[in-house]
Amino acid sequence: MFKFKEFLNEKKKLDLLKYCIFDWDDNILKMHTLLHYQKNVNGEWINVDITPEEFANIRKKYATDYMDNPEWRGDFNTSFIEFRDYGPRGPQGFVDDVGTSIKMGNFGPSWEIFINVLKNGNLFAIVTTRGHEPPTLKNGVKWIIDNYLSEQDREEMKINLKQFNKLFGDNISDDKLIEDYLNKCYFIGLFSSSFEKEYGFVPGGTTLNKGKQVAIEYFTNYVRNYAKQHKIPMKIGFSDDDVRFSNAAKELFMGMERSLDFLEDFYVFNTSDPNLKGGIKTKILA
Repeated sequence: MFKFKEFLNEKKKLDLLKYCIFDWDDNILKMHTLLHYQKNVNGEWINVDITPEEFANIRKKYATDYMDNPEWRGDFNTSFIEFRDYGPRGPQGFVDDVGTSIKMGNFGPSWEIFINVLKNGNLFAIVTTRGHEPPTLKNGVKWIIDNYLSEQDREEMKINLKQFNKLFGDNISDDKLIEDYLNKCYFIGLFSSSFEKEYGFVPGGTTLNKGKQVAIEYFTNYVRNYAKQHKIPMKIGFSDDDVRFSNAAKELFMGMERSLDFLEDFYVFNTSDPNLKGGIKTKILA
């Protein structure tokens, strides 16, 4: 049993590039964004609000009919309204919920890893089943950098970003380092309009796994270009609390042809056990 933290901290020099892909809910943070559902209570359907964690349990139990089963019933137009930018609180709702979860100490198994990723200046992706647009997800991470990281953490982050930029010939002014860094990272919500525009379909039901896979594949190929420039070995890890998505990532990585120009390793981290920080590491063999 290995931890994601050990994977990330094996080396800090830029003779090995590390990239990370994170699911958000119950992986980075335990969010309390409410879903609007109906529950069958003694034959009567009662309106209830549930947390993402409760929804995840419903989805695990009813993988293909989580919106309509004997116990639970949802509506695609209203159940997830708080998980979209057009909900009653608008895009700011996601940022507010990020702040609330942090203030309450509701951290997921990959929280410490994510913070290390930020401080190390590692490029990362957020691939979530939420429907927020990329700028909204980016603003949530920006809030963490501005409000959770200490001044010392941010200085460490900037030093690492300068090292990365120097290697790849990017001349970024100090006041633009973090902005440039976040612009180089990748943010996507599977149910956002951006996803449909970029990939040409709306994932759901049997195509939900495919949604995660195409986003993971996009980011993997994107960061491969950095490794290819200097033929630097790279590692890329994906973490998710949903075993189905972890398995989908394993399937994807196993089918990807490895580069002949540089060494690359793929890892998947199963964080379904909320008490196991960093999750369980699986190296995907070629």
